Amino acid sequence: EMLLLATLSKKIAGAAALARALGLASANAAAEALELSGSAVALLNRSGEVLRLNRSAEKLLGSELRVVKRRLVSHDQNATIELDRSLHALLFAKTSAALLPPVALPRRGKRVLLAYPIKLSTVSLSLFADCQAILVLVDLEQRPRPPQEALNTSFGLTPAEARIAVRIGSGEDLVSIADELGISKETARRHLASVFQKTGVNRQAELVSLLASLLYSRS
Repeated sequence: EMLLLATLSKKIAGAAALARALGLASANAAAEALELSGSAVALLNRSGEVLRLNRSAEKLLGSELRVVKRRLVSHDQNATIELDRSLHALLFAKTSAALLPPVALPRRGKRVLLAYPIKLSTVSLSLFADCQAILVLVDLEQRPRPPQEALNTSFGLTPAEARIAVRIGSGEDLVSIADELGISKETARRHLASVFQKTGVNRQAELVSLLASLLYSRS
């Protein structure tokens, strides 16, 4: 029985190692794809610790945003606490895919960084995978909005839908967008649902990724 258990243990260990490798490979591929569009991404493990930063994310590090003991830390203690709380909620969410509202990371003399905690099913489905979440950092100082005409041409969006899409793509949340445009939340949700249908995505995180190439190719 001990020999059988030893053999089984080796097989399980091998499967776990393979799952970790495949999970990290998938996460790295996602990070590289976002790197091509200029998006800053941190890969996180199940404890919210940083496994890897892509090059765009590394450029954002400095005195106001650091990696301390493998955790992203803002110079603003309240922002760090809020980020940890948000990551905890994401990592312990029962769904395999989720996007939480952004956490604002203040900077002196600059607009805030927005940190979007995201769980992708292709990354987090394996329990053995090291990477369980992705944090997308949106620099509002650098991130332009794509021309609405480009969205009209590419996806056939109406002007109202394009206004919603460009703001989602630049890191704004739907409630703020509705207030800015002077429309109801329900109207904003209807426009966003139509944007999803026309662009072929199902979640805001996917829409941000889809629009990233337009955002940066015209910056």
